[in-house]
Amino acid sequence: MIMPSKHMQLSASLIGLGAFILKILDTPLTVDECWNRLNKEYIERGIIKKKHSFDNFILTVDLLYMIGAVNLSSGGEIYNVHKTANGK
Repeated sequence: MIMPSKHMQLSASLIGLGAFILKILDTPLTVDECWNRLNKEYIERGIIKKKHSFDNFILTVDLLYMIGAVNLSSGGEIYNVHKTANGK
């Protein structure tokens, strides 16, 4: 589900997952690096209760790309457009 409903936690939706992905992207990462870091920092620690599939992760990255929140570098790495634009 893209948006959370009243019976779903925000982190279980693609929008909520996207917030965690944007937080991870403080530096450009490959898709695999981003997936591994998301699992290590949020899912394994129990911060995100729902176990998202890799398919949901890719759908979320696609959603973030469509709304202009992330982009791809020439090396194929995903980066947070707003952190790069602000020089962070």
